[in-house]
Amino acid sequence: MKIAAGVKYTFGTARIYHNKSDLVWYTPDAIYVIKVSISSLKNAKSQMKMKTARYAVNSIEKLKKFAALDNLKKGENFVEILSQKENFKKVQFMPLVFCTYGKIHKETMKHLKELNFTKEKIKTIASSIARLTGRTLKAHFTN
Repeated sequence: MKIAAGVKYTFGTARIYHNKSDLVWYTPDAIYVIKVSISSLKNAKSQMKMKTARYAVNSIEKLKKFAALDNLKKGENFVEILSQKENFKKVQFMPLVFCTYGKIHKETMKHLKELNFTKEKIKTIASSIARLTGRTLKAHFTN
């Protein structure tokens, strides 16, 4: 098993813009391309769509706005290129979107379970995010 964190990937002649996932986890059965995001509850679903579009639909287009997703066409993408590079091994993209006060989107929960995270570990992650959000806001309001 190997984990690459924050590595910028180059794929020969492929000119992809979105080429630096947060984690790429190599296991004997599959490769998991993981992008992590902390979002407001209101934007969690849009954030998931944006991350998926950037890494599993079209990695060539420079996507910055949610509105750009409506007209996005399938193109060369990180997931498919990595699969080809790794002799067509299964590559799965997993956007992990956590909400600022510890809420975990149901799709993120599904991915965490696929990665064999225990309920206790998931609770710890959610609790840490909630505490850090509160501390960060408190620090900025009191200075």
